[in-house]
Parts: sequence; C-alpha cells; structure tokens
Amino acid sequence: MRVCRSLHDFIYRSPPIAIAVILKVLVGNDSVFIRFQHSQPDSQYSVKFIILSFHYHKNGCLIVSADGSEKFLKDEDFLSVACDYLRFYLRWVGTIIQFEIEHRDDWFRWKPRFSFGETLKSSLSAFIKPCFQLPTFEEIRTTIWETIEECLQSRICPLRVRELILAIEEPRIHILNLLDPKAWW
Repeated sequence: MRVCRSLHDFIYRSPPIAIAVILKVLVGNDSVFIRFQHSQPDSQYSVKFIILSFHYHKNGCLIVSADGSEKFLKDEDFLSVACDYLRFYLRWVGTIIQFEIEHRDDWFRWKPRFSFGETLKSSLSAFIKPCFQLPTFEEIRTTIWETIEECLQSRICPLRVRELILAIEEPRIHILNLLDPKAWW
C-alpha cells in the first residue's frame, strides 16, 4: 500500500495524544515499582490506574499488581521486564502531568511469598538452568535511567511534562533537555 509522502510524514511526526496524570518510577535494591495513571483523549473523565511492581527472583520475575494478583515469568530477568513496561508507557503518552523518579535502597520491605510447591519447583529448576544473579542497586538504577533517556531521546516530539520530581542521589540535569516544559495547559 502506498501513501503520499505528506500523509506519511504527518502520521510519523504526530505526537502521541494520550495524557498520563502520574508516571512514578521507584527503584529499589531488588525491585522496580511503576505507577501509571492515565486518561484517554476521547473520554475526559475516565482515569485508569496501573500499578505494578517487578521483583527479583533467581529463576525469573514476579510481577505484582495493585489488586494483589501475582504473575511469575519464568526465565525472564525482572529488570528487563520492568524496562519493557517503562518503554511502552514512555512511548505511548504525549503529556505527563507529574513525572516522578525515586531511588530507595529498601522502599517496599515486601518479599514475595511462594507456596511450598512453587519453592520446590523453582529450586529444582535452578539445578537444570542457570539462575539470574541479582544486579547491584547501582546497576538497577543505571539500567532504569538508560531506558528513560533512550525513550526520551528517541521521541520525535519531546515529552510534555508539567511537574518533574527527582528524588535521586546523583544530579541528572540533562534530562531537562529531553522534556518540553511548555505543556498545553
């Protein structure tokens, strides 16, 4: 199918119009927490919440949602799964009202509980397949930041942000060059 060049350029360069009320990323020493609250452009009053936490497990990734439901992804690294979700959210929205990034060594104090059968099964599979090593807190922080910067740099139109909250140890002032503070409101 052929499309005229002008229409192709318009579609390709049109920024996403979805609005995120909050995008909060908390980085812990063995987990990543993402809170995404958004509204669809066609329904002004419908706001949806997505709250997920991604936890390290030696044989995969445990995803816990806000309602307490858990999903275990075997043979998946928790950090790469969290980065994939973060990439999706950052590419899908055009405007974020409050964008917050926070680093805490021990922010959740929650450890996933597995049943006896799941523990036995994961222990047996550890002998068969190599386990994932827990990355250091510094490696987790660096990977999350690289993902955020990669997504912001790859955007055609800068992400519009009204409020940016950085609760981090090291200064990351250069992120301001990747955002558009002149939001539509």
